[in-house]
Amino acid sequence: MDTLEFVARDGRLVLVPTAGPAGPASQTGVEQPLTDGIALERRGDDTFLAPHPAWDAFHLRFERDEAGEVVALSFGPTWYLRAGRAAPPAPEPDPSWRALVGGYRSHNPWMPTLRVIERRGRLYLVAPWQYPSDELELVLLDGGRYRVGSLKWCPDRVSFDTVIDGRATRAVFNGQPFFRTFT
Repeated sequence: MDTLEFVARDGRLVLVPTAGPAGPASQTGVEQPLTDGIALERRGDDTFLAPHPAWDAFHLRFERDEAGEVVALSFGPTWYLRAGRAAPPAPEPDPSWRALVGGYRSHNPWMPTLRVIERRGRLYLVAPWQYPSDELELVLLDGGRYRVGSLKWCPDRVSFDTVIDGRATRAVFNGQPFFRTFT
């Protein structure tokens, strides 16, 4: 996913990938090119969903500067800087986060899955059921637990345990266990 292009077509924003995942594999195992692009679905201010198997794992989130101009885009752990812009410095990620990053599943039908990602020196919890956003920063607290959300009033907590071969096999979100998936 080196370069992305967005165009306006028929009143919608369309993603036209110029490199990277072209689409789902055909029966022959060869990826199908996206010649027409993907019409995006708005999910909030500057947040879109690309209804295509190669692009539906995360929301596309546009980032703006103080003047309101789009300067970057995030897609899960991947971050794209707008052409002609200088990237602001990012903090170094904590090496211990490698044990946490990944997907976790639960037997709870209302909270079935969550992902932990690292992007530009920050750790995030991504869960489609999470409110007010499905992607919230994880902030380390005393005792190895994390606050879900950067605001100090956020009550949600997550912890990780049972590290095997350098990977946490369990995340506990507000008392609800989630178990690592290795797919």
